[in-house]
Amino acid sequence: MADVLAHVRGWAVTCQSARRFPLCPALFDLVVIDEASQCPIPHVVPLLFRARRALIVGDVMQLPHISELSPRRDRELRNRHGIGSAWVDEHCQSVRRHSAFHAAQRAVSGGSLMLDEHYRSHPEIAALANRLFYGGELTVLTEIRGRPALTGRSIRWRDVQGRSIRGPNGGSWLNAVEAAETVACVEQLLAQLPPEATIGVVTP
Repeated sequence: MADVLAHVRGWAVTCQSARRFPLCPALFDLVVIDEASQCPIPHVVPLLFRARRALIVGDVMQLPHISELSPRRDRELRNRHGIGSAWVDEHCQSVRRHSAFHAAQRAVSGGSLMLDEHYRSHPEIAALANRLFYGGELTVLTEIRGRPALTGRSIRWRDVQGRSIRGPNGGSWLNAVEAAETVACVEQLLAQLPPEATIGVVTP
């Protein structure tokens, strides 16, 4: 790996892949942590140790990271190392409640810079997120010329009550009621949308 590093200028890895690189400080000129709001703080420390500089990118309005550390164990570890909860809160260092983005935002003077131009979602979809989560601060620049008109039909919501069960041999979870409702919703959309329109389904 040390020989290869001298010839490859850029690497794209997961946080867990840091162990593949030599344990050397300032190994990389720049480390970019993307989706940092979904990264637990301990997961990015090995990458930051290897960085001269770091760029932390994330969105606290998206789904947070999932911590497997129980509140009891968290408290035990803090007590063992003499770290008070007030300090943890002040510095956004709670492994359970704060993401790597929170910690970086708190550590940098001046806070964070909001990237307020949005190019991905259809304007009707982006408008919902913009109103509910971003206080109308996003400028939606998604190009929709040539796309089918979706006014009033872009988003459907179904609150489905059902029972999830493990799939065969312990595979993915299944929810038959949710699946049936999804099929019904997609069939309704197919009957209403233009033939060239596409449909995306998001479930918990």
